[in-house]
Amino acid sequence: MITLATYLNVGYYNVISLKKYITLLFLSSIFSYTVLAQDEAVESNDSTETSATPSHLEESHPFFEMGIGTLSYFGELNKNNELNSPLIGQFGYHMAFRQPITHYLDFNIKAWGGRLEANERSLERNLNFQSTILGVGIGTSYNFANFLKPDHRFEPLIGVGFEFISFSSKADLLSADNVQYHYWTDGSIRNLPENSSNSDVAIRIDRDYYYETDIKKSELYDHDEYNSFALAIPVMVGGRLKIGDNWDFKVAATYHFTTTDFIDGVDENSGNYKGDGLKDNILYTSIAIGYNFQKKDAHEDAIDDFIDIDMMADEDADGVIDWEDDCHGTPFGAEVDEKGCPLDGDNDGVFNYMDDEPTSAPGAHVDSVGVTITEAEILDYYNRYYDTTGNYSPITAETYTLQVIASKVKRRGIVNKDRYAVGIGEFEGEIPADLVNDILSVEDVNTYDEDGKILVTVGSYATKEEAEARQAQLQKDGITPTDIVRVNPKKEVTKVTSVTPKFTAEQWEGDNENGEIIYRVQVGAFTQKADENRFKELPQIIKVVSDDGYVRYFTGSFNSYASAATAKIDILTAGFNGAFVVAFKNGNRVALNNLGSVNLDKKQTSGITSNKALTDEQKKNLKFKVQLGSYRKQIPTEILEKYMELGTVEQMKGKDKYIRYVAGSFGSYDEATNYKKELLNQGFEGCYVVGVYYGKMISAAQARKMLDK
Repeated sequence: MITLATYLNVGYYNVISLKKYITLLFLSSIFSYTVLAQDEAVESNDSTETSATPSHLEESHPFFEMGIGTLSYFGELNKNNELNSPLIGQFGYHMAFRQPITHYLDFNIKAWGGRLEANERSLERNLNFQSTILGVGIGTSYNFANFLKPDHRFEPLIGVGFEFISFSSKADLLSADNVQYHYWTDGSIRNLPENSSNSDVAIRIDRDYYYETDIKKSELYDHDEYNSFALAIPVMVGGRLKIGDNWDFKVAATYHFTTTDFIDGVDENSGNYKGDGLKDNILYTSIAIGYNFQKKDAHEDAIDDFIDIDMMADEDADGVIDWEDDCHGTPFGAEVDEKGCPLDGDNDGVFNYMDDEPTSAPGAHVDSVGVTITEAEILDYYNRYYDTTGNYSPITAETYTLQVIASKVKRRGIVNKDRYAVGIGEFEGEIPADLVNDILSVEDVNTYDEDGKILVTVGSYATKEEAEARQAQLQKDGITPTDIVRVNPKKEVTKVTSVTPKFTAEQWEGDNENGEIIYRVQVGAFTQKADENRFKELPQIIKVVSDDGYVRYFTGSFNSYASAATAKIDILTAGFNGAFVVAFKNGNRVALNNLGSVNLDKKQTSGITSNKALTDEQKKNLKFKVQLGSYRKQIPTEILEKYMELGTVEQMKGKDKYIRYVAGSFGSYDEATNYKKELLNQGFEGCYVVGVYYGKMISAAQARKMLDK
């Protein structure tokens, strides 16, 4: 104990000492328990008592075990992680030496390792770490064999031990370009702090998930030097199945209670990143194969193969010997036939010894004890089985009570889950790109695919009357024509009033000064329809199929930027890495920052901000073009060559440092749209129409509105 205390002293604790101690512990443990097993084997050979334990457990031969599994971390960085699961983690492995002490108790020496990882995302704090873990220790396990049948093949396991672990933890603080991450309140990651003087030129960057910064050597958490080694107490539960004379299969979960709070680098004295003061723990969920080194004696096989058979045995004592008995295990006293099977005098399928009505009528329906079931009882059973009115239910009203734990006492009947909505637009196959922003500016809008058409609706009501009230209000506001539709739980739409609704953007334009801003989170944009089952856990997904070649998915609307940003964090955590917040107002998409804004003089700006018609000079400087793609870094050579084949490609550089490649130049939106369709047919996927005003790029919708003034 003096030597161990010396090793654990912080002042003298080092790598060399730890290796010496682990080696000494490992060798001495093997020697001690091998001698113990040999002594017990000698005593067993000298004994003349007959053991009731199975042969594969009464032997004291050692086992070697190898296994794999997952390592899960429990600490400050995943306290609020609802997705934390013992089946979700990093790869782990182990090797173990197991020596039976008795038929129900084993001694174990185990070495294990793997990797832990956690990534915290929130508006308040964003931390991460990855750690390489190694451990070695000793323990005992108990298999309950002294309570099980001698010939059992499966046995439950519990165990406890003592071990040393080492860890090497790193954090991902820099991008692949060696740029520090700065987490903004909108949920994005940028190259500059949000409160810096030049934050308007900050660009978005993505994490590379390469953990390059040594937490122990860095000043990230403002703590003193600490040990990268710790003691731990592993507690194991599981089960083991014997799958052969020398092999067994084990499934187990081992929770390692450690004595350190530094695996993730965060403790209760970590400056601005203060932890909760609790230790970091590890869960190892594993499967393993074990091999027994015993050799079977051929003489034992010869003895085991000899069976003494009693040809006149009658195990169930029914008067028919087992050799001729077709129904073994007949209850004592039951009447049987010449084959030893129970009699059924009335042929109702219930044997006489368990029949409460031995003389049921031929063909009668009987219950499990042979009693005839009347027609009235059959009708009553039918009514109870198909009860939809509640007449046969013991519960007559919907009740929520404190006396019922973890459930609601509620009579369940047939509930109509169809919803009603107001149809405001119908499109053949796709929505024109210039109407997408107008539609997304409507707070309670939704879209459905129905027979090759896209139906746009607003509202979701339990009754038709509520939907008609909304329709009347829309008509009062000048929005016509509209339709009433019914939507079933499978998202199938049925028209109620059979009107063809038409979406007109001008009808939905509000007061430009006082119009409300609608925030949404764009989950993804795809050139083909995505697997929509991935979105079923997200709030009210809206699918927009537009004629720019993309299918976009948005969440439901939010009235504040903070709530949308919080939702975006949850969506990013769910695995949708490309999600971002977008804002709409009166049919226009509102920029969330100054990146890529158009910088025009007063003379040029008047065409955009005023309600006056454009002058001839302004019309000459307003063109429609087709954007082929945008690149921040050098464009790939093969793509550039493909662009150059068109002969009319221009480069336009924005303040966001992206270079956009556009083709064509047209005075009308229709001409540009026709050219875009030609490009799509040539394989230029994802191209779309944009406006260019005095050499600055604006949206096609904004350009069209300027021409319509």
